[in-house]
Amino acid sequence: QQRVFEQEFVGVVDMTELRADLNRQRSRMLQMMVTTNRIKQESLIQDIRSRAKMIDASLQQLAVVYKSDAAFLLKLDELKTTLAVYRQTREEVFQQILAGKHLEASSTIEGVQSERFEKMNTLSLDLGDNLLKRARDEIGASTHLTSRSIRIFAILGGLAFLVAVVMTAVLNQLVSRPLVEITRVAERMASGDL
Repeated sequence: QQRVFEQEFVGVVDMTELRADLNRQRSRMLQMMVTTNRIKQESLIQDIRSRAKMIDASLQQLAVVYKSDAAFLLKLDELKTTLAVYRQTREEVFQQILAGKHLEASSTIEGVQSERFEKMNTLSLDLGDNLLKRARDEIGASTHLTSRSIRIFAILGGLAFLVAVVMTAVLNQLVSRPLVEITRVAERMASGDL
């Protein structure tokens, strides 16, 4: 269960954060188009770029954790590729916005970037759902193993109790029979039968 928490749930959180970050980037780009303040625009660009390193690190960590799952890695690579193309075009949009070409930037954001955004969103949802399903399966398997272990320990405990009762009865007979015999002999001796 600890492994489930450390891997699958962390992966689900990473995918959720990726989608949130994509939404954040999109809103920052729209803010850049609305403002004419160059300092504010550059600040927004820096904010968008700073998140890229954290996203790349979490995607890389997922690739390491799930290196044995080919289907997962394939989708993750598709997400990385789409993200790389999205970022490249995003840099071009930054230059268009800074140059005052808001119409061209808007066209790119609403067109090709919107499609890539939706593709990344869908891929991250699929990956997150996949990880969540894995977590549920692992928890189900863990629960099954726990209940099976409890049954086995209960059966073994019951058998051990039965063996203890039988051994107690046998030992009681083995020890008490000679004591009863000695008591009879002692009573006969006490009554004068030597």
